[in-house]
Amino acid sequence: MIKLFVADVDGTLVNEYSEFEPETIEAIKRFQKLGGTFMVATGRNPWELSEITCEVEDVVLNCVNGAVLVQNGKIIFSEYLGADRVRLAQKLCDKYDTPVEFHGEQGTFTSWDKKRFYQRAYPVFQRSFREDPKDVFAWIYEKKEMYFNKILEQIPIDCIAKIEVLFMKEDIKDELICEVKEAFFDANIVALDMMANIEITSACANKAKAISRYCEIMGIDEDEVVTIGDSGNDIPMLQHFKNSYAMGNADEATKKAAAHIALSNREKGVARLLESICDQMA
Repeated sequence: MIKLFVADVDGTLVNEYSEFEPETIEAIKRFQKLGGTFMVATGRNPWELSEITCEVEDVVLNCVNGAVLVQNGKIIFSEYLGADRVRLAQKLCDKYDTPVEFHGEQGTFTSWDKKRFYQRAYPVFQRSFREDPKDVFAWIYEKKEMYFNKILEQIPIDCIAKIEVLFMKEDIKDELICEVKEAFFDANIVALDMMANIEITSACANKAKAISRYCEIMGIDEDEVVTIGDSGNDIPMLQHFKNSYAMGNADEATKKAAAHIALSNREKGVARLLESICDQMA
């Protein structure tokens, strides 16, 4: 019997408009009522998941690509990058004139001011999202946990779980990715296309490891876990767990990593899969 269902958020749990649909909410609640535990596994920070946690109670948050695990508002464990890596990332981004975000327990910090940040973000958002770029920027960045124009001395650099290099220009993108991989050779690095970004987390952190650690804590067998996702940072958990699903809208590398293919997020793939599991549990 499936005891733990783990879903990525963007491109998986929410639809193409980043909406959390009623059918998905009801399917999660049904799964929980039957005794299952629902976990989100995401690159997002815990405070960015209010649209999920306000709709469904008792969701376990596997955040920052496995660097922070939260249950009932408490951090179960975390994996930080360290002050030296924060300083190195800032140095690289200054060299290439590209913004960097530092994700910590207290919020997300960047040395760029909001106007400069938006000017770089606008063409990327225009290319990647259906919504008006200004609206997307507001949705992602105009929140109290995002702190602009901060120097390193104003950042809790010992408690940074993820470094994110953002909005790389096409003419420097490949060179910067290579330099980041060389500089952070012993860290987890994922390059993503949607926002022309690179995500850096501790080598001890990924979604799969966080799920496995949670299973050890809760006494859940890994064969009792379902994982589902749509992009590169989901590959470790899709490869590790045998009951794995790639979304129909996933890229080809992610589909190859999974044991099964689900419907797309436009077709409510998570809800349909959960309903099927619940029918077997009932």
